[in-house]
Amino acid sequence: MRKLFQLALMVTLTVGIAMMASCSKDNSDEPEQKMVNGTDVNPRNVFPLGLPKKISELVLTQNEKGQLIQLAEPNDDERITFEYKDVALGSTQAPQVILTETDEPDKHVYELYLNRNGFVTHAKETHYRNDHIAGKATWDFAYNADNQLKDAKCSTDKKHIVLEYQNGNVVKTTTTATGKPTEVTTITYATASTRPIENKTGVMLFGATLDADLDYLEAAYYAGLLGKPSKNLPLQSEKSGDKANLKWTLDSNGNPTALNQSFSNSSERFSTSFTW
Repeated sequence: MRKLFQLALMVTLTVGIAMMASCSKDNSDEPEQKMVNGTDVNPRNVFPLGLPKKISELVLTQNEKGQLIQLAEPNDDERITFEYKDVALGSTQAPQVILTETDEPDKHVYELYLNRNGFVTHAKETHYRNDHIAGKATWDFAYNADNQLKDAKCSTDKKHIVLEYQNGNVVKTTTTATGKPTEVTTITYATASTRPIENKTGVMLFGATLDADLDYLEAAYYAGLLGKPSKNLPLQSEKSGDKANLKWTLDSNGNPTALNQSFSNSSERFSTSFTW
């Protein structure tokens, strides 16, 4: 599952909502305002047409609210699940969402803290092996004025991923980490033979097409938790002289149904399908 995407601890928080007094002479109260919390997160804010039913063999399961609750392949024990908490968006006292990746004997649990827009700004990761803690890490995320992910930092090796945008699209990804060379990938959205393709569905493959390795947290994007999508679908990328060509197949409505990747310095080929 992780290749495709490169492709519970909870403190109850009770939040009181103050009643706003009107400025009229009778000093009557305004109607109570609804507190937006983790249970109100909706991926349709990122995927206007709704989530895909499948990405290759990976099945996306939603609850009655349309929230993503599981990603898993039918014949694979590995799975990623989401648990939504009744905690106000923007609160730093407790996580609004718990993401759990399970592949026995290993399990990674991420406590996700969301901003008021419903996007992850901080995550606490705990790695368990045979039910014992094997490691911990933290992640921090930042977004641009269009609510697109622009910055990701992980405490492990002090990894830092910077995504640069032009006209609503990621055009460069830079990754630095302690003891490792800086990696720079450039991305283009038009070629001599192909015009820009509108990203109508909101599909983003951070690892596979943008070279932004977010580990299991990339799954959070499909829960609508990692910012808004790019304006267009990427068509080419280049890293250290190696070019990747990204060929999209679209249905009659312009929705992507397949992505085929080929490389200038390798005979490798990768394919990803989308079922809507």
